[in-house]
Amino acid sequence: AEFLRDQNVGNPYDWNDWGSKLYASWASHGKSEPVVMNSATVPVRDSLEAVREDSRLPVATRLWQNYPNPFNPSTTISFTLGKLSYVSIRIYNLAGQEVAMLVNGLKPSGNYSVHFDASSLPTGIYFCRLLADNRSQIKKMLFIK
Repeated sequence: AEFLRDQNVGNPYDWNDWGSKLYASWASHGKSEPVVMNSATVPVRDSLEAVREDSRLPVATRLWQNYPNPFNPSTTISFTLGKLSYVSIRIYNLAGQEVAMLVNGLKPSGNYSVHFDASSLPTGIYFCRLLADNRSQIKKMLFIK
């Protein structure tokens, strides 16, 4: 990172000052020990998003706990997909009956949130089931009127 910063000073083709920006990102996240690398060309997007850690795509599929929980009358359900997947998110009551389908289709890798409004349902315990990437994940939700 120091090499990139130092070698790009005054570079007329580096109009966005990427060497300094990459060095600043490296320094702010804790400098790593030097390593020996083979030379390579690395594509860099014209945006600071390229150096932010929070812009990384997820590597695993996961259903997160809804928020808020307990909820009244609505809640947010978040999930991440590690790869392109057919996704189904359905809500079930304690009797195992489906009461809502929130997502049903193909989605690319990424972070997602969906809104669930239970105002037409009775108070009780509900289950949110994510089917994606040939896996099933379930979270318990409590709806209190």
